[in-house]
Amino acid sequence: MRFAVLDSLRGLCALIVVIFHIEVIGCIYDGALHGFRFFEHGFLFVDFFFVLSGFVLTHSYFLKLCTPRDLLPFIVRRLGRVYPLHLLFLCLFIGLELVKFYAYRHGVAADTAPFTGAYTTPAIASNLFLLQALHLHQVATWNSPSWSISTEFYTYLIFAVFVVAAHRRTAAAVTVAALISIFGATVVLFFSRHQIDTTFDFGFFRCLYGFFCGVIAYFIANRAARRISLGPTAATGTELGACIAVVAFVTKAGLGPASLFAPLVFMTAVIVFSFEAGLLSRMLSAPPFAFLGRLSYTMYIAHAFFLVLAGRVMRVAQTRLEGLTYIRLPMLHGGNNSLIVMTSEVRQDILLAGMLLVLMVFCAGVNRFIEVPCQRWFNSLAARLVRRPAAIP
Repeated sequence: MRFAVLDSLRGLCALIVVIFHIEVIGCIYDGALHGFRFFEHGFLFVDFFFVLSGFVLTHSYFLKLCTPRDLLPFIVRRLGRVYPLHLLFLCLFIGLELVKFYAYRHGVAADTAPFTGAYTTPAIASNLFLLQALHLHQVATWNSPSWSISTEFYTYLIFAVFVVAAHRRTAAAVTVAALISIFGATVVLFFSRHQIDTTFDFGFFRCLYGFFCGVIAYFIANRAARRISLGPTAATGTELGACIAVVAFVTKAGLGPASLFAPLVFMTAVIVFSFEAGLLSRMLSAPPFAFLGRLSYTMYIAHAFFLVLAGRVMRVAQTRLEGLTYIRLPMLHGGNNSLIVMTSEVRQDILLAGMLLVLMVFCAGVNRFIEVPCQRWFNSLAARLVRRPAAIP
């Protein structure tokens, strides 16, 4: 069973993260969307990804991972899910920095010297081995959103051992999942400087917290599905209530102490929409939302490169074209950011809409010609590992 509605929600959340990063990563003024706290707090939806991953993987693997021999095929499949695009966009970022290095050597001014700050050469190694979010650096490096891919991959390893050890015992699994989640939340609570918004430093523990909330959410939903039957009206009301709660929470929580409850809020929403029984679920099953769902990971891993490239192109264009200027606005974590902006608000909004459309087309191509073929290759490799006979002593 595939949770089509949850896939669509993942796509919507990825789009919200992209909008959040337009100013943060692209340094491009986001026009009519600027000032909406819901979008300014879009970083919280990364916790939705963690919760949903825990939920979906528990559904897919809790009864399949039974012995240590099952671990390697699982790891190969998960590596095939996240690593090819991570490697692709790391290489593209390195290429972009090499272009900057060439221009810098030929007298072109730049805000920062090439291969400094977030783009150091030692950070290439940590990114290659998905170690960039294990507190090895002082900033998020290279493809900055990939910090969550780093944390999630190592959480997959813990999850696999956890499932094999639980050996289909639900009560034991729920108990251990709760302990792991509480441990992750405790580390974030006491060590994070920005509440739940910890990335390159304590992001691994943030991931543990959210992912294992998702594991627990699956068992709750599975039990509720056998005991509760909601009619279309009640299901629609429940879904609407979950949406209102999420929007209100994200809008209000921000970087405050309440943000620490994000995985619990998203956990509730995932449980509600896993039933796929209401009117909102039917809407989310429509082709446009399903399309967003298919592109969710591609959008997430690709958008930083796209925004950085767009921002650099606009900065070069600003010196040659009229209608582009800079404004300085406060950043979420303090200080100010210099944003490129068009003098016409209408043109700015058209520009942003066009950027999002181009990003979608770009991601669709990457998904079709790179992501899906790579996943198939890794899945076939995992299947061969499953069929491989045990060694004869």
